[in-house]
Amino acid sequence: KATKRYAAAVAQLRKEGGECEALDEFEAESLKSDRDESKLAVLWMDVKLQNLQKKRPEDYKPGDAAHAYARGVAFLATECGAYVEAEK
Repeated sequence: KATKRYAAAVAQLRKEGGECEALDEFEAESLKSDRDESKLAVLWMDVKLQNLQKKRPEDYKPGDAAHAYARGVAFLATECGAYVEAEK
């Protein structure tokens, strides 16, 4: 069941133009019989972060922490970091 769910998520993201290095890593891990669910969660957050970075708006200036884009990136990075720390 999980393998089909992961495959569907990967296919959907590719269909939406979400191709990135982290997606390839996520797919490879998801196909393993002894997959690491914690690693998959971190990789999925990385997929989201990389895709958000690809969609950086033109009006965003690096260092503008109040911009919605910067807040989104910071949120994902913080969530990913917190998850990694919790798993240690």
